[in-house]
Formats: sequence, structure tokens, C-alpha cells
Amino acid sequence: MKNLFLWILFYTLVLASSQIILKSGAAQIGGISLKGLGDIFPLVITVIKNPLVILGTLFMASSFFLWLYILSWFKLSVAFPLTA
Repeated sequence: MKNLFLWILFYTLVLASSQIILKSGAAQIGGISLKGLGDIFPLVITVIKNPLVILGTLFMASSFFLWLYILSWFKLSVAFPLTA
């Protein structure tokens, strides 16, 4: 059970860090307004070029795989309430 607490703590820290990093990246990009389909491609390029958005996305993907690992070893009914 002690292992579960450590994994959940690590998962929570990675997920929270991803959100903070993504927010910082979004702040660098600025306000997003789509007035037409022609605005989508430049927006995608801007997002892909932002290192904080990429780092936040990698952290989020890491938290997804951590969650899969946790669920492979522990029951959802035990693991999920600990994330709250």
C-alpha cells in the first residue's frame, strides 16, 4: 500500500506540473481567436513552436502512462480516490 501512495503522489505531481507548464505556454501564445478556417494552420504552427506547450504535453502524456501503470497494479476503486 505504501508503494501506491508514492506512485499516486508522483502521478499527481507530474499531472499538476503539466497543467502549470501548459498554462505558461498558453500565456506566451496569447489570446486565441479563430475567425475562419484560415486561422487554424498558423495557430497550430504557433503552438508547435512553443517549447512550454510541447513540454507540458510531454508531461501530460507521461502522467497518462503513469496512470496506466498504477491501474495495472492496483484496483481503480483504491487508486482513484487517492487522486482527489
